[in-house]
Amino acid sequence: MGGRQFIFREGAANQLTELVFRVANPALKGHRFRVGNGVYRFT
Repeated sequence: MGGRQFIFREGAANQLTELVFRVANPALKGHRFRVGNGVYRFT
């Protein structure tokens, strides 16, 4: 999708629990943010 790749892994919960973004910005790399029951992770 527009040069982006989405990978969905099945977990124990029937909901989206984590989004992983591959970023070029070194200020974001290695950070994770929790929003509600989900996690946004930047690699």
